[in-house]
Amino acid sequence: LYLALPGVEGASAVAALADLAWVATGSACESGAARPSPVLRYLDVDRDLHDCALRLTFSYLTEEPDWPAIVDRLLGLRDGSGACAPLARAV
Repeated sequence: LYLALPGVEGASAVAALADLAWVATGSACESGAARPSPVLRYLDVDRDLHDCALRLTFSYLTEEPDWPAIVDRLLGLRDGSGACAPLARAV
């Protein structure tokens, strides 16, 4: 699941969610790369959202994520100052 959170850097969201979910800022095949995810480029996602993108990974092999806690943490990050474009509305 990819999310773009304008106003929140992906790295900040990864740190905030590390204990709740398998989360990263890039695609699995580009783990650790500093460049934008090729998946986001392929999907033609606006370049302004790349630094705000977040990938949550889950499947039948992983524990069920605590979605309410994840949403609460992400909403809490919106108040902080991020390097991405200001949040106009939730996407």
